[in-house]
Amino acid sequence: MSCYLCAYLSSESPNQPHPLPGNSPADAHDALATCSICSIWACSSHGTRYSGFECAICVPALAVIQVVLPGVGPTPATTKALQVGSRVAGSVLDRAWTALQRVLTDGRRTYDHASRLPPFRENEANIVTDLAAVVRHQAPEIDEQFRSDVGYDSFGLTIDEIAATVRARFDGREFRTEVSEQAVLTFAGALYLAYRTADERLLDRDQMAAEQVLIEPPMAPWHVSRPALLDPIMWMVGTAYAIQ
Repeated sequence: MSCYLCAYLSSESPNQPHPLPGNSPADAHDALATCSICSIWACSSHGTRYSGFECAICVPALAVIQVVLPGVGPTPATTKALQVGSRVAGSVLDRAWTALQRVLTDGRRTYDHASRLPPFRENEANIVTDLAAVVRHQAPEIDEQFRSDVGYDSFGLTIDEIAATVRARFDGREFRTEVSEQAVLTFAGALYLAYRTADERLLDRDQMAAEQVLIEPPMAPWHVSRPALLDPIMWMVGTAYAIQ
């Protein structure tokens, strides 16, 4: 059985932190372990093991969880996202700050005394509890496009299931009230890592070797070339980043 990400033809490699030795009996695309978060099989290019084996889909989402929820300590994922985020262009950071503010504002509205907090923008759905409505407002064609892009039939994955996953992960959770510079850098770095896995065009630019990395133009998650490789949390983040 091959790596899940390789099966979707994703050649993204997180700087090969654990490259296979030349005399390894395993091939570069052989599945080495199951992700400790989502349980997919991943190869040496699409998974890293520090405390637990984590795939390239889950790492950005883990970094975002640490950024938005209090009481969640730094992890290898946040360290990696922060390293990337420290090299993003200023225009990316400005959008990332606004996107993070929207996620935190809408997240706090779902917690205690939610009804007392105004929405991030009037007449817009909550991006944490009703991501599907936010996406459909921006992309009415999303249901047909997503089934076509991902390759599922009419009984396959939908934006509603992605939204339900986001809602379940943050159900009953308290969100942070303050935004730090480090949080914005980590948030932006996580989005870049997620898009680099899910979109071949970003990978082709090979920006990881450049002085600054970009997410330009502001790409929406429903426009990436491999949407199945985006964690639902990164759908939320990418939507908040794109629709400003």
